Amino acid sequence: YFDLRKISASQNNSENKSSVGSVSGLAKAEQPQILPNHCMKGYLFLVILICTSLTALGYDKTVNLLVNGDFSNGLDGWDTSVSSSSNYTKIWAENGVCYFKAGSSGSWSYYNCRISQTLKLKPGKYKCSFNYQGSFQEGGCCKIFRIITSEDEIIDTSDEYLINEVKEYSNKFNTEYTFTIYKELYVMFLLSVQDHYGTVVSISNFRLTRDIVFLKPEAKSCERVYGDDNPVFEVIYNGVVDGDETLLANNIHNDFKCSADKLSNVGEYPITLSCTGSVNGYEIKKCNSGILTVQKAVINVSCNDLEREYGDSNPVPTITYNGFKNGENIEVLSKCATYNI
Repeated sequence: YFDLRKISASQNNSENKSSVGSVSGLAKAEQPQILPNHCMKGYLFLVILICTSLTALGYDKTVNLLVNGDFSNGLDGWDTSVSSSSNYTKIWAENGVCYFKAGSSGSWSYYNCRISQTLKLKPGKYKCSFNYQGSFQEGGCCKIFRIITSEDEIIDTSDEYLINEVKEYSNKFNTEYTFTIYKELYVMFLLSVQDHYGTVVSISNFRLTRDIVFLKPEAKSCERVYGDDNPVFEVIYNGVVDGDETLLANNIHNDFKCSADKLSNVGEYPITLSCTGSVNGYEIKKCNSGILTVQKAVINVSCNDLEREYGDSNPVPTITYNGFKNGENIEVLSKCATYNI
């Protein structure tokens, strides 16, 4: 780093008034062109502005959150289920396409096959899409796409449906689905085919992307001893995408308020939090308070060693107290120490 003011001053004072300043350690041909201070400030501001805009983008909204959503690794990452008769139901993947076959031309019963994947998602807005090919014959049954949520990792059809798309015959699925969750949930993405004609249908490019993350900053609860200063309050960014913690810390200003001070009695005091600022991809839904717990201070009590001659009465020891806060003394004690020899 160069002190531009000093370099500029040395230029003005040099006899030859050269436009190139002298920088130790560089060959003549490598000496940098010294720009006026106002130009350098402009360049520095531009660099800082560009860096800030780049880092403030946060997570990548184009990342597919589904595991193996393009089926490039076959059916890895997907749970599959077929009817008991393997002669009439089949699921397989090849060349980035997942195929379903339920039933056959000679069967009269309906057969079912499905794939699903369950993820734990943060509160926010999401988009889900996939490409679908194929249609059922008239009189065939249906194909089903469901997005199901649960607070438990084990999800069944009794849980809440965010999307329950049932298409019969040649009716096609929508190309894109959007949904919103307001707390962290397990979310299942399920595609099922039921038929008895044995028609082959397929899906590809199954994608789930995150559009907006709902952020719920929370004042971190903490504790201190009576008479001490309040600690530096900290924030917990509930909902933050892994890797964006520093980004939020640099772009969101947190204002803490707490009524407790050094003279406050033992007890609990709310730490209120308000946040300003924004980061692309995040929406602050609510700021939650924390608790400051003021604990009792410890008083150390001791007495001095004593000695006496045989036959004399015991001397009275001197009792010493250490640890009082705020200039207080034994007068604040409800009970003083006693001794026994």
